[in-house]
Amino acid sequence: MSALVSVLVFALEAGSVYALINFGFVYLFRATGIVSFAQGQIATLGALLAVELTSACGLALGLLMTFVIMAVGAVLAYYSVLRLLHGRSEFVRVIATFMLGLVILQVCGLIWGQTSFTLAVQSQAALQAGGYHIPIIAMADVGGVTVIVLAAALMMKKTALGVQFRAFGDDETLAQYRGIPYQRLSAIAWAIAACSALAGAVLYAETTPVSVGMWTIGLAAFPGAVIGGLNSVAGTLIGSMLVAIVLGFVSYYYNGTWGDLAAYALMLVALVLLPNGLLGKRRAARL
Repeated sequence: MSALVSVLVFALEAGSVYALINFGFVYLFRATGIVSFAQGQIATLGALLAVELTSACGLALGLLMTFVIMAVGAVLAYYSVLRLLHGRSEFVRVIATFMLGLVILQVCGLIWGQTSFTLAVQSQAALQAGGYHIPIIAMADVGGVTVIVLAAALMMKKTALGVQFRAFGDDETLAQYRGIPYQRLSAIAWAIAACSALAGAVLYAETTPVSVGMWTIGLAAFPGAVIGGLNSVAGTLIGSMLVAIVLGFVSYYYNGTWGDLAAYALMLVALVLLPNGLLGKRRAARL
């Protein structure tokens, strides 16, 4: 029984990482209509940059500087390259995010190579309850991510900025005609997506060394975004936790390959039975 509890705790912690990565996926899609497949590579760049800055400036200041640099870098990337994609087809914009991810990955490989690093955010503190060993940092991660995602979902629905994000994501052309500052909104959305990817990478680094190869967490997290609903910010939390639990228990009883297979099979089932996800809403098409 203790082993099963450990697997569940590990799965929930992994689900927290997935939720933050997927938060960037879904927030960007909800705000701009773009599905970005560069989240894993952005998380990798942020984690490696955090290793350098925390080593030089200390943990708190180094992480703060990393978040600022990632946000500013995302804004600059938007205004220099991604802004040119407004009005293009969804296919072109998705391919552009693939290319952005490949460029980031190659830059990371040139600078840091294949070396693994440790980010000083790990903690061994644990709560002993009923004979079970539960890491305190895992509980904090799950609680903190839940609050962040639900607060962001509420902001998207209740604030003026959130209404503008949703209007632009639903119909880019109409939003521009209505005078919505789409370029500023898109830049903000990319900055939020980059910071959420970095936050996911920091949580990932609590249990796993950081390296260029960690970019695959973007692929591992993506089924959770689809299952929860690509246009539902709150759905990312449910979908991510569900995928992490399935992956964790299948990997425990069999192996990691079967766990990955189960997660992607679950995504395919969701696409067939629930194409809009658990909490996603169907878009009305004007004929």
